Amino acid sequence: MSVEGIDAKLLEAATPAEKKRYKLLLERKIAALSPLDYACWLNPETIRYPHIEYINDHIVALVEYRLYHSGPGPEAKWFYVVGEETFPVKDDNYENIPDYVDEFYGEHPTTGERVVFRLAMAVGPRHGKSYLTTEYTPSWYLFRHPEREIAFATYSDEFAQEWGVKMKNQLVDHEKSTGLKLRGGRTSAAARLNLESGGSMRFVGTGGSLTGTGYQLGIIDDPFKDQAEADSQAIRNQKAKWYSSTFSTRKTRVPGKGLPVEIMMFTRWHEDDIAGRFAYDDEGQPAEDWCVLRLPSIAEDDDPLGREPGEALCPSIKTRAELNAIQKQDPSGFASLYQGDPSQDETGMFGSFNHY
Repeated sequence: MSVEGIDAKLLEAATPAEKKRYKLLLERKIAALSPLDYACWLNPETIRYPHIEYINDHIVALVEYRLYHSGPGPEAKWFYVVGEETFPVKDDNYENIPDYVDEFYGEHPTTGERVVFRLAMAVGPRHGKSYLTTEYTPSWYLFRHPEREIAFATYSDEFAQEWGVKMKNQLVDHEKSTGLKLRGGRTSAAARLNLESGGSMRFVGTGGSLTGTGYQLGIIDDPFKDQAEADSQAIRNQKAKWYSSTFSTRKTRVPGKGLPVEIMMFTRWHEDDIAGRFAYDDEGQPAEDWCVLRLPSIAEDDDPLGREPGEALCPSIKTRAELNAIQKQDPSGFASLYQGDPSQDETGMFGSFNHY
């Protein structure tokens, strides 16, 4: 029974069981639109705050291969390069790219800007970025693509597996609605969840092994535990090496499984952290092959959400007065945690560049 083309008269004549089935199909169709729609479906208490809608738009654009350095955009035109010649991809189907190409890329149809496959975001603590991106984006992605693979990393194996347990319970609790059946059910190991459809999720701490694991969606949520870790040159070097030699190398482009994409969420504890080395260039500006989303808890000039300078990101979560009190107590810590900018000095003043 398809959602499309349902005639109103036929629906009126449908049996209760048919109407129930139609309702579920319609709910599933809406839930597939975005991780936020999916979260609202599974948890009706989810609130669609404006900044969460903004993050949601970027995630959808990323997985639909229409995210650019400047943000979400229209569907791309695809090309491949062989030697000195550039050719359009037939029907703009990125799966229809010959194996012998030297390069392939997607291009904005009007500006020529290239598609990026990596999204970085800095959002203040307890503002919902992990709720949307870590708790619901993985299962939403598998809901749309149940045969694909996901790798998730955070600062420790223990914390990564806590997310694994949460994801396992979510999958089991909503199996009848989503159709995502977990092999082993609640007995599955939290470090790796396998679906009967072939998809999987791997949970690991930064620095941990991903041997035997590839991914089409990679998520890193806070690679550093705290300021002490980020202040250690040795730990920064170790985690940067892990990112470049382990995590990034596990991206897998498999025909029929799409192009691998990556999301990195972070607290900017230090300018020389993983984000500073990879998502930003030497001038502190977003690197060309990334889309960087920075939503400061207190709005600055040229705010991406259109807020006036000084406005709180989400007063329902943290008011301006609460944010001011935190900033007064620890200006530099506030700059990193809540503003996503470790370039501020001890007075809380910003450096000479704007990251967004």
